[in-house]
Amino acid sequence: IDSISLKELDAVALLDRQDTKYIIHQKYLASFLMEVKDLYRVLTIDERKIFNYDTLYYDTKDFTLYKHHHNGKINRVKVRFRKYVESALTFFEVKYKIYGTRTVKERSKELDITNNLSPEQRQMIKEVHFNRNDLVSQLWVYYKRITLVNKDLSERVTIDLDLRFKHGESMRSVENMVIIEIKQNRKSV
Repeated sequence: IDSISLKELDAVALLDRQDTKYIIHQKYLASFLMEVKDLYRVLTIDERKIFNYDTLYYDTKDFTLYKHHHNGKINRVKVRFRKYVESALTFFEVKYKIYGTRTVKERSKELDITNNLSPEQRQMIKEVHFNRNDLVSQLWVYYKRITLVNKDLSERVTIDLDLRFKHGESMRSVENMVIIEIKQNRKSV
């Protein structure tokens, strides 16, 4: 697969988009990549094509945001910090799912992941009409990601593998599962 740089990838930020997710067994990943190799380019930084991500999700103590997601609530919110480990970039992100189909993401660059939300971060959450002040750090998610971009720069595909989850002192990993997410400005016809 041909390479794409991080600077070129910025042209495909797709902060307002539609997402489609698929789950496959890891044994099918190589054949999937062979099938799409002529249609996509792969993010490459310093010859690396697989990158580590650390994410801390915020939620209420009774997991209101997770329940909204799990139950398919039409308009719902995700609040998180995401760290791109190799590049040492960290962002605070508020994702708003509108009508269950479109995702709008607001984010701010941060120094690192923190266990407390600042007044500015709480304001970002309020701006998506989620007016709760009881969000606390709840779930760490660690994974490796491959990012593909189609050749006309209108679509990104993220491939997440080696997923691990940490809540409190409990750590779990998911063996052999790959999550593929297609991110588009609009759905393909």
